[in-house]
Amino acid sequence: MDLVDSIRKKPRFAIAIVLSITMIFSLSILFNGIKYEFNEESFLPDNDVVRANKEVLTEYEDYYYVVVLAKSRDGNILNKEDMLEILEIEKKVNESLNAKSFSFADFISSIFLMNENKEINYENRIEVMERKGNEDIKQLLHFLSKIIPSSYLSIFLSNDFDGEKANATIIQFSLNGSLIFNEKEALEKERIIERIISEEKTKHIEATVLGGKIIEEDIMRANKKSIAILLPLSLLLVIIILLLTYKNLWEVAISLIILFLSILWVYGVASLMHFSLNPISASIPVLLAGIGIDYSIHMILRIKEGENERIVFSALLLSTITTAIGFLSNVVSSISLLQQFGILASFGIFSCFSITILLVPSIDELKNFEKVEKTKFVRNVIVKMVKKASHHKTATISAIFLVTAFLFISSLNLTSEYDIKDFLPKNLKISRDARYLISNFNFSTGEIDVLIKGNVTSAHLLHEIKSSVDNISDSHIVKIESILSLMHDYATNDSIFDLNYNESFSEMYSKVMENDLPKKNATYEEIKELYDWIYKHGRHVLHKNAKYDGTLIRIHVSTKGEKKEVEKLYEKVKKGIRIDEKHIITGSTITAYVVMNAFQKSQIESIILALILSFVVMSIVFIKKYGSVILAIFALIPVILSTIWILGTMSILGISLTVTTITVASISIGLGIDYSIHVVNEFAVHGEIERVAKNTGHALMASAVTTIFAFALLSFSLLPPIKTFGFLISLSILFAFLASMFVLPLLLDIIKK
Repeated sequence: MDLVDSIRKKPRFAIAIVLSITMIFSLSILFNGIKYEFNEESFLPDNDVVRANKEVLTEYEDYYYVVVLAKSRDGNILNKEDMLEILEIEKKVNESLNAKSFSFADFISSIFLMNENKEINYENRIEVMERKGNEDIKQLLHFLSKIIPSSYLSIFLSNDFDGEKANATIIQFSLNGSLIFNEKEALEKERIIERIISEEKTKHIEATVLGGKIIEEDIMRANKKSIAILLPLSLLLVIIILLLTYKNLWEVAISLIILFLSILWVYGVASLMHFSLNPISASIPVLLAGIGIDYSIHMILRIKEGENERIVFSALLLSTITTAIGFLSNVVSSISLLQQFGILASFGIFSCFSITILLVPSIDELKNFEKVEKTKFVRNVIVKMVKKASHHKTATISAIFLVTAFLFISSLNLTSEYDIKDFLPKNLKISRDARYLISNFNFSTGEIDVLIKGNVTSAHLLHEIKSSVDNISDSHIVKIESILSLMHDYATNDSIFDLNYNESFSEMYSKVMENDLPKKNATYEEIKELYDWIYKHGRHVLHKNAKYDGTLIRIHVSTKGEKKEVEKLYEKVKKGIRIDEKHIITGSTITAYVVMNAFQKSQIESIILALILSFVVMSIVFIKKYGSVILAIFALIPVILSTIWILGTMSILGISLTVTTITVASISIGLGIDYSIHVVNEFAVHGEIERVAKNTGHALMASAVTTIFAFALLSFSLLPPIKTFGFLISLSILFAFLASMFVLPLLLDIIKK
């Protein structure tokens, strides 16, 4: 007696099992809740570079920076009225949060005050700007352009700065550095700045807070809004397809109940394991609406059509295992976000299968499904297409080989990209302003840090740092900072408006240093004295416990984030560094590069693992049932084909590997293998490709259509990466269906002969 017979003998007991498990998960959700969280850290792998970057952020950052983009409503942010509004915002933020700030308005007003020998504070800055006119500002800008390089003047101004006018500027607020790892409080501070700007009701400028935590929260809000729209739409679509498939409201209701319970079980497991849902894992309900519904379609249709449900059960069990393997293969990823996605998605598949097997035979036993004939139209269309392909077998297989070879070569050119801002919906104001900032300002977009540990208070190390900095050169490097450059900055008066110059430090410096390097007779104590002053006034490149045991070389870079571009820069930095002390190259740019490498490594590992485990499982089953391992090999062919096709298509369409698209290949294996298993299983029983098409065509077509359309709905998501994800998964399902339904039967027919 098999499992299906046992369920039919005790249908009420089977239903009670489902209800009991549902109750447990419901209580877990009730008491533990469901957490939604989205932060950049969840994208990062656990390795030396990432840990070193975290150390830099923790130990070397005195401030948590919040950038505000200010755009002029009248076309010139350097007008008196515009700058006055900026100063008013800065003053109120300073009073509310005790935040330091810097802007071009600060710079201009401070110079006016220095000329008048007045104290530099916000009251005086505002007062002097109220007295000055636009002509005074223009005259000062003309004078400054003669003594200060334009690159320095324009660092806080948009690229359209022509010496007199600019459309936008940025205000940089510096808050307590402890906020870097206190997300809740950091968000509160950013929202306070946002509220202050909103309350100002500025007439001449339009200001937007581009704080990291506000961006993350806005992404999560947009994701929740997307799911709130897409899930009902996907359910509506599923209902329509189910009505067309079953033509019976009661049977539609059963499939929807199974889907609802599966989603509830997934949320229950997430709650029990204290997982925080993110934009990727939060899309699992839509994923289940497309995939999970397949199980009930196969089971109900085969029962309605009078087929042997045990054949369906064995095929569903095998496809559940292989699909779960496809998702679980993401567990080998070093990125926790992908690991959680793999666990929850695989459990969702298991839930759909378990609930279907427990409920469908039980309900049929208690209330028989209406028996129907196989749908002739769909069946006849598929049979005709399979016959046509069979009659032109050589041409069909040759064409498929050529297309696959072309797409395989294309897939080798896939690139990787990583930028958390890619999740920003394009129609949000903050998204438009973030992209405006990136496109219209020349400040560095990233940072490479060389973290040096050991005895850093030595003349030898300072010589090595100087040599290293001199050896590093690239067009993408904006500026390099080190303990040497910082000391030089404080000791050297580059202009009458040099705000960093300190006369007392300059005297100390000139006794110890010459040509930016320690003199031959410089002692440890003298260098330490310089360090003590720097540590007090500019700690961001020195670390101190009992003694100075760490320092940084900060390399500010401007890149587009493309992997090859960063890779070349990384190699140049590695070759340029000539330091004997223990050191590691890290920073935001290198961390992003490491993430991109992790994407590619995760994809390769997950594909290989999914294919191997799927093959092992299918081999065991097919050898036991049919005494053939060849069937397992052939069942993998459509999956391999569809994986090559989707990766090649991504390359042709210019779609890069990202944190969302990296999962497409392993998911396409997990989903696509369902179709080939049903085809192979049917062929093993009946041995005729026409019979395979007749018996499986209708159910496979219905399940493929529901899955394709459910994922296609993700193309309407507010988040661009989720849109791309939905499109690619829909396309991969189409590829898997075509390969299983029209390529696999031809190959099976060959081995039969």
